[in-house]
Amino acid sequence: MILRQNHSRNLAIFESKFELASLDPLGWIVSLVGCSIDWLLTRNWVKILFVAVPTFLLTILTGLVWWGGGIDQDTIAEKYELLGRAETSGWEGKLVEHFTSNKQKKDGTDQRQPASEQEAGQESPSSADVVSQAEQPGQAEQAEQPESQPAEAEGKRPEYMVSQYGELLFRRVQLVRPTDESQFVVGTTLIQRGAIAQGQKILRNIAPDDKVGLPKAHAIMALSYLLQYTKTQDPELVTLLTHHSEASIPWEHTPKDVLYLAGDINWQKRNVDRALEIFQTAAERYPDLYPFLSQRYTEAKKSDQAKAATESGINYYKGLLEKNPTDAKTRVMIAQLLGSSPEALAEAEELLRQAPEGTSEDQALLTRTISEIYRVRFSNYVRSLEGEKPTDHSLLDKALEIDPENPLVGDQIAMLVRDRLDPSKKLQKHLKDLLDSGKASPTTHAIMSEFYLARKQEATDNGRIDEASRLTAEAIKQLEAVFKASPMAVKYSNNLAYLYMESNRLDDALKTARTTLDVLQRSGMQGAEHVDELLDTLGWIYQKMDRSTDAVSAFELALRFNPNRIDSREKLAALYRKLGNDGVAEAHEQAIEAIKKAAQEKAEQEKAEKEKAAQEQSIENSDQPAENQQPESAQQPANESKSDEVPTDPSADPAASPGDSP
Repeated sequence: MILRQNHSRNLAIFESKFELASLDPLGWIVSLVGCSIDWLLTRNWVKILFVAVPTFLLTILTGLVWWGGGIDQDTIAEKYELLGRAETSGWEGKLVEHFTSNKQKKDGTDQRQPASEQEAGQESPSSADVVSQAEQPGQAEQAEQPESQPAEAEGKRPEYMVSQYGELLFRRVQLVRPTDESQFVVGTTLIQRGAIAQGQKILRNIAPDDKVGLPKAHAIMALSYLLQYTKTQDPELVTLLTHHSEASIPWEHTPKDVLYLAGDINWQKRNVDRALEIFQTAAERYPDLYPFLSQRYTEAKKSDQAKAATESGINYYKGLLEKNPTDAKTRVMIAQLLGSSPEALAEAEELLRQAPEGTSEDQALLTRTISEIYRVRFSNYVRSLEGEKPTDHSLLDKALEIDPENPLVGDQIAMLVRDRLDPSKKLQKHLKDLLDSGKASPTTHAIMSEFYLARKQEATDNGRIDEASRLTAEAIKQLEAVFKASPMAVKYSNNLAYLYMESNRLDDALKTARTTLDVLQRSGMQGAEHVDELLDTLGWIYQKMDRSTDAVSAFELALRFNPNRIDSREKLAALYRKLGNDGVAEAHEQAIEAIKKAAQEKAEQEKAEKEKAAQEQSIENSDQPAENQQPESAQQPANESKSDEVPTDPSADPAASPGDSP
């Protein structure tokens, strides 16, 4: 049985091997060919070819059209762009000139003058706020738009706008194959027409809000956001302004206002080196910024760079004066840059008096500047007395005589009154007339408010209640004038709110404090100096109005800006105990003790350091030969000079006050 099974298996294996060996591949191929020939012979090829050939040709033609169309679009787009570039040749320069200078053309003044020009009665932007810088280009563009409409109605556009033909060419490029240039031209044109959102949408393709793209597109985006910021005061736009203004710097035609904005934002963020680098770039491209650059270098305590910037500015303006000797503004700028030393002031006066007779406006400017020279001389004279009362007021009298309308003469008289330096009767009468007429500057009102507050404190300390009440009313009157002109002057807004509160005018006090805080918040300036004092005053106002919860919020916010305010913590501790929250009250009381202890330790350390320094100086002096010892005053540099401390704006940082320059 087993043998039979093995035989069957071996036979099956043999048969399978025989079948594989008998396969004939060539036979398969012959059979396939024969089948194909039979199939071909049995088809009606006339009908098949009649349908297939056109289909094949159409397919080939479609592919060729598609391939050639792509090549043709690139060629057409390139041709349109070349024609467009030829049509818009020089347009970018006109565009920048429009954005940069049409404000100057409007009012005849340069809006980017150094702070010292404020002393000559000229407008100048404050670096304390992004808004004050942002307003200028936006306002300029807004003011210029109506002027361009009649020209467009006649079929002719202003030079700073792309011609209709040029715009048409770049719009064709946009339709065929968009390029960076076409998007820049079309987007910018839309923004110039007022379609800001549409223009920004196109420019955002080449100048994104979150990364660096085409620099010149970033410049236009910065200007458009600047315009929106002036209208909305939206703090979120500041981030976009910062990004686009920074990204636009590499473009050689970046408008002056955008460069200034980029530098000023860095300056406010205390990125001083970066800010100065941007200002230096701006001055190299726009030499009229050298005076401002010199001022910034001075504030950064970089005297060598400040001197170099001043010399560059003088050379630039002297070159302009050689080309146009009748330009009064150029003479004034040179006079400002020469400095406040006696020799420089004499040279400046001579330069101004040599000016040929011009328009009444030019003569008024020259007169104002010469008046300032005499005021600065008087200011230097007062400082040289080191606190003693001046007996000679002739220089200030001369300044007043030359230009009775000079507001800084009023400021100077107010400072004499405040410092009890006994100005002459003539000067006192001028100050009184100035205040009564309502023509006094906010600075004059601010200085007089300080004078009345100091006298009020003296009267209060000596028990003269009626006199203190009268002086309070006078101080309120002066502070109201300051608040009306500059609600962001936190120090004076705080003084006004406090006096209102003290006079039991709580609604007026609350309105004043809230208005200033709201303006600061809209401008992104919540961290301005004296804000903690204003918030403390606000908390006190709420406390007097029996609004304890609001008072707590105000005091807590004041501590966020200045955690070492002992008076705010004391008021908070009392309020928390009143509200039944003894734990928080104890925490504030412990913090007060810690602050006092730290202050005491610091004072003792400083005292020890002073005593050690004095002892070392005494030993050093005792080791010197008697003939080598000089009085301390003799060791002072003979040419040491100080800057004029008259502020041009009550909200300005005293550290950034302008120098004594006419």
